[in-house]
Amino acid sequence: MNPPGPDYGALAGIVSLLPLHQGHCGKQSRSCIQRASDAFFGAVDQLGFRYGRFTFWREDLLGELKLATYSHSMSNFSKDWEATYREKKLFHHDPVLLASQLGHENGRVRYGTWRDALQASLDMATNESLKNKYLSVYALAEQHGVHDGVYFAFGSESHAIFISCANEGRSEIKVTDAVYKGLYALSVIMDAIIDNTLGCDFCIKSVTVDGEHGLTLTDKQANVLRIFARSASATAKSVARDLRVEPETVHFHLKQVRRILKQPRASGHALAKIAQELRLIQ
Repeated sequence: MNPPGPDYGALAGIVSLLPLHQGHCGKQSRSCIQRASDAFFGAVDQLGFRYGRFTFWREDLLGELKLATYSHSMSNFSKDWEATYREKKLFHHDPVLLASQLGHENGRVRYGTWRDALQASLDMATNESLKNKYLSVYALAEQHGVHDGVYFAFGSESHAIFISCANEGRSEIKVTDAVYKGLYALSVIMDAIIDNTLGCDFCIKSVTVDGEHGLTLTDKQANVLRIFARSASATAKSVARDLRVEPETVHFHLKQVRRILKQPRASGHALAKIAQELRLIQ
């Protein structure tokens, strides 16, 4: 199956649904990423599906140093199904997820129906145990009222986008080229929106890093790093003097930042450079 070509009509329709990041989200308002989530589900509905899941994954590098792995998911599948999927770790043997990853090393677009993905996984399975695991994931989805769907994915080993959509019940899924073109447009736009939100203190709270937590710094941690970023000769003592705190306090903040950024041996200057690359400080 060849990748779908651009459909500017579908692209324009979905663009009109999706808000672009405003740059600053007030604490009393919904963040841009939350509004993008609402618009995503609206676009999924426009394409003819009841349920949708969007997953964004990106690894940031500074030379050969891995800075962080960002990930964000939004889904309106039933909470029971989502909980079962996580608790049973079904992602290890999800035929749809497996199919979406095929060819990711060269950035190829991957798309198809869930049934196509299941059949492809069964064909590639090297033993009966694997086949049974793929079938069990599909059977569990059916038990939760989701019987078939479509998926769309693109990206590489360091950056990937995945969309999965489905309807309730056993109604037959009729997928046209226009649907895949719409999913293609939707995935490109959502990719750009989520990428833009990573520089917003409010939006970043919705994004996980290395699958564990939102990547945020406290004001005190950011203040310490800003001084290191401004002065190549900065030391813990000089930073403490500028901030009118004890050097031990500066060391404490640096220790916490190392934990947050997953850089246990980085210096204050290295942490500041990483924080700038990740847009955590200006």
